[in-house]
Amino acid sequence: MRPMSILAVLALSAPAFADDLTPPIWRFNPGTTVQHWDFSAGPAGGPPDALPLNNPYGTPQLTPLPPAIWHPTMMGRSDVWDLMSTGVAAGLDFFIPNTGNSAHQKELWLQVTYWVPVPPVPIGIQVASGSGPFTPISSTITPLPGGWFHELSIWSIPVCPASEVVHIYPTSAALYIDQVVIDTQCFIPAPGAGAPLALAGLFAIRRRR
Repeated sequence: MRPMSILAVLALSAPAFADDLTPPIWRFNPGTTVQHWDFSAGPAGGPPDALPLNNPYGTPQLTPLPPAIWHPTMMGRSDVWDLMSTGVAAGLDFFIPNTGNSAHQKELWLQVTYWVPVPPVPIGIQVASGSGPFTPISSTITPLPGGWFHELSIWSIPVCPASEVVHIYPTSAALYIDQVVIDTQCFIPAPGAGAPLALAGLFAIRRRR
């Protein structure tokens, strides 16, 4: 845990990195986590390999599911996962430890940089936990140079589970993933404030951009 704490301190003073285009305004607040994979660690998966990083509750883990293939270069980018066209059983699993406070609500922001051969084919995303599946709140897709895309999706669940798994998979054709950034926050919700809070955060980001 000590190396992760050092990375968290560095991340607090660092700007957004690479395709971390839409960080939530509550990042680094108490009860939040952030973890970033740019896949520079290679084909084995494992802990986050890029900043920003802050998770005091444990070590996040990436598990690639066969037949996912890691490429050192692909479509003008480096360190890319090729998820191929094999459906929901394939893909990448991201395990995120968390507070486990059942009195709190959980909000999760997922940023994915991806390429598909025939846009706008959507990518497949599932967010699951021991407390049940997360509910999608919103999604915003931004075109990037070279035919790549950046998607921000926001998810929520009425409790704060001890951990969750974000599963990204191809829905059709090939799917290349270059970066993934996951932010979470556990908080005490105001009455009727769950979904509007997520949308308000997205509105604030759009205004900054």
